[in-house]
Amino acid sequence: AIANTRFYIMGSLYDLSPQGVPGELVIAGKGLARGYWNLPEETDKRFVPDPFYPGERMYRTGDLVKWTEYGELIYLGRKDHQVSIRGFRIELSEI
Repeated sequence: AIANTRFYIMGSLYDLSPQGVPGELVIAGKGLARGYWNLPEETDKRFVPDPFYPGERMYRTGDLVKWTEYGELIYLGRKDHQVSIRGFRIELSEI
């Protein structure tokens, strides 16, 4: 684990997903970036207030994951229709 970093699996209403239930991977903590460079709309959409630590923010990754009974994360795919090609995220609707 990275120091000063928290990971949540959250449902659609910012509730924590229980073990075995898929949800969106959310990252929070002191090492979080300030936002996207020159993309304020995208920053507002992805970097949201952290309901568990007032005054801090968290990053919504768009990745669907779930906890296993052993505390591991299983990646299930993307919440949206993005694909990664050579490290670049591409929205399929833009092609």
